[in-house]
Amino acid sequence: MPLLGQDELRLVCDFLDPPHILSIACTCQAYRNILLASPAHWARVWLKTERDLTSAPYFVERSGSCALDVSISSTLFDAVVANPNPLSPDRWRTLLVLAYVDVHIRNFIAEISASTPNLVRLEFLACERVECFEHTPLFQLPALRSLVVHACVPCIPALPNLTYLYFFRLQANYHQFRQLILDLPVLETLVLDQFADELDRTFDASYPLIEAASITSLSVNFTNDYLTTDNEKTILTFLYTPNLQYLEIWDNREDYGEFSGKQYSFLQTLCLHDMEFDDVACSVYRAFENLTRLEIHKCRNLEFLLTGAEESWPSLQTFVCDPPTGAPVLLLARPQIKVQAPKRLQEELQGDPRVQFYSSSDEAGTLLHPDRFARKNWDSLDDRESFSGGSFEDDFDLDYELDYADEYDDEEDYEDGGYDDYDEGFEDEDVDAW
Repeated sequence: MPLLGQDELRLVCDFLDPPHILSIACTCQAYRNILLASPAHWARVWLKTERDLTSAPYFVERSGSCALDVSISSTLFDAVVANPNPLSPDRWRTLLVLAYVDVHIRNFIAEISASTPNLVRLEFLACERVECFEHTPLFQLPALRSLVVHACVPCIPALPNLTYLYFFRLQANYHQFRQLILDLPVLETLVLDQFADELDRTFDASYPLIEAASITSLSVNFTNDYLTTDNEKTILTFLYTPNLQYLEIWDNREDYGEFSGKQYSFLQTLCLHDMEFDDVACSVYRAFENLTRLEIHKCRNLEFLLTGAEESWPSLQTFVCDPPTGAPVLLLARPQIKVQAPKRLQEELQGDPRVQFYSSSDEAGTLLHPDRFARKNWDSLDDRESFSGGSFEDDFDLDYELDYADEYDDEEDYEDGGYDDYDEGFEDEDVDAW
């Protein structure tokens, strides 16, 4: 089997997790030399099992001067706190921390945050949140620009440079939510995943709107399909985003004033997911007059939205629909609209010259990711070690395999900040497969 070329191998490694990077480096001398000259491929440091504690320092050293993207599970929090220096926390650019309960992450961040002055992205992934009675700041990370979190709202500190906030199961009263928004003066993207918006009877209709002029993108799915009364207001009723350009709404939900009755002069893209339009008030969505792009994903009874909408969205240029059932109602009246549909429907729709087909890899990503906080992500936290017998050093002679006398290229930089789940180990057969 011919070896991959240098460029091809580097491209493949961009999509591989750290254990498989090491597997490839141990496959043959040619691959080893290529990877040793690519410090960016060693800049992802994952600490999920005891075995990773041994391999991680080698990744850190091989990464040269590259910023590090680090992922740590709760089973190794104590070990990292006890000896953080081999992991160079001052070079951490992104940090993903995974624990079943938010308190464990909170304690870990409190111990480590002083050593991470250059951290710009934090993913605070807790499955469950313990009720908090004494509100103290979760961390002091003034350089932070991106935060994914499941935690107590009043414990989120002021973050003057934060532009992206993904909040899971946000629960707050008006005053807590208002303070959160005011403490994020340059926030551009707000994602509310499983937003818990139960009616708070302490709300006063005279409360002022919470204006967030910096927010240009908003995504939300609601915990409650419907509320028992519309006489009282929910938190988002008070949120006013006058410069909103992108709005994404998931699941069936009536509007209780969250989006109706507000002026969205700059809203250009509306993206609707998993709705049944016969159960919602479609007039709310038809009222967004300045839309240039409308996306409909996995929605049912589309005719309830589009029937009578011939005069709606006069500036609409692009219509994305998956599946496209009901779309002709709008398209027949608006022949200038360009249509985008998934490539799997190409045979069904190829007769219409206006239709452009996209593959899943081409599709613009949504802001909200339902699997990000799926319970399966925490299933393995109690597994301290997935390997039986032997040690990491028994499997690989790292000083030989990584050949530290080699030079590396300091100018390469690592761009991918993603973290995907990976199996808790790899065996010799995995190495042979490469």
